Amino acid sequence: MKHYFALFEPSDDGSFDIRFPQLPGIFSAGNTYEHAMQQAAEAVQFFFEDVPGTAPDPADHRDIMKMDGVAEQLASGSVGVSVPYVALPAKSVRFNTTVDASLLEIIKFDAKRLKVTTKIWMESAFRNQLGI
Repeated sequence: MKHYFALFEPSDDGSFDIRFPQLPGIFSAGNTYEHAMQQAAEAVQFFFEDVPGTAPDPADHRDIMKMDGVAEQLASGSVGVSVPYVALPAKSVRFNTTVDASLLEIIKFDAKRLKVTTKIWMESAFRNQLGI
């Protein structure tokens, strides 16, 4: 898993504008800090889906601080955030696990309610937990 540095610039209304100094062209926003974290992870994911196999190694924090405007934005109240990126495989792989029987019944019930397979429900839960 790679982590890319993002700048969250707070607005007066509590929302955040998001930019990635190392990844020009990625901009996003979130209504709250938590929403901004979700939006940032999604923005990175979509960016690299458009250009697969091109995810550069994350820049060292010392190099990021030298990038245009980063130190100034941090000094003026922006927040530096580490945003994870996981290259999703192009194919599914099988793995076996054991879960509590009652938990599995709840998962199956919820998957049926959402009209998705248990596999899709589990993948969604994993992505949500990982923030991707």
